[in-house]
Amino acid sequence: MFCTEPQLTAAILGETHPAEPARQMTPASALYTASCLSCGGTYDRPWRRRTT
Repeated sequence: MFCTEPQLTAAILGETHPAEPARQMTPASALYTASCLSCGGTYDRPWRRRTT
C-alpha cells in the first residue's frame, strides 16, 4: 500500500536526502531505495532527489 502523498527520504552513501516521486526512473532511484517518512514503508516506484 502506498501513501497518497508520500514524504520520501533516501539514504545515499550514508547521508539522507529529501526525495520526491518522479515520472521515470532516475540514476539515484536505480541504485538506491527511498522510504516514506509518513508510513515507514519502502518506496519502490521512481523518485528523484529534491533540490529545494
